[in-house]
Amino acid sequence: VLLQIVSGLFASDGIDTEGPLSNRVTTAAAKTWTRIHEWNQDVLLILIVLHVLAIGLYYVLRNENLLGPMITGRKLVVTTPLRSAGALRAWMLFGFAVVCVAALVFWATR
Repeated sequence: VLLQIVSGLFASDGIDTEGPLSNRVTTAAAKTWTRIHEWNQDVLLILIVLHVLAIGLYYVLRNENLLGPMITGRKLVVTTPLRSAGALRAWMLFGFAVVCVAALVFWATR
């Protein structure tokens, strides 16, 4: 998803759709970012389909309904001290993504 965000910042189709930072790079670079953006869109769609299939397989093979918990964000589980590591890791990854995007925007606007 980070690649999709960054490539979208610099992508331009040369007609009517431009990323907010596409004027900061050369035309050739904008075309490259556009190709990356379009290719990554296909990759993300494939990953979404695989994710949905995995939810179905969990239901069929393990008799575990993950759809409800994914929608509501709540699932009854036995709590262990290691469960809180997931939330901490998620916040750390989110912070890392924010820093990466901010650094790329700063670098592109210098």
